[in-house]
Amino acid sequence: MALRAQANQEGDAMARCFQQSHDAYARGDGAGAKQLSNQGHEHQHKMESLNKQASDWIFVGMWSRGNFRFLQFSYVHVRSENNKVCT
Repeated sequence: MALRAQANQEGDAMARCFQQSHDAYARGDGAGAKQLSNQGHEHQHKMESLNKQASDWIFVGMWSRGNFRFLQFSYVHVRSENNKVCT
C-alpha cells in the first residue's frame, strides 16, 4: 500500500479514537477516554511519520532526477497573521 494511503488510514483511525475518547469522557468514563486519547496520539504519530516518509521519497526522487526547476516553483510561501512569510 502506498505511504499516503497508509497515512490516510492512520488519520482516519486517529479521528475515530479521538471521537470515541470525547464520547467516553461525556459518559463519565475518564479512564476509557484517556486510553482512547493515547491510542489517537499513537495513530497521529504514525500518520505524521508516514507522511514524512512520503514527502522525503518525493523530494529525493525529484532531486535525483535533476528537476530543480520544479522544486523551486513548487515551494509555497504563505503569510501569517502578523504578515511574516511562512513556508
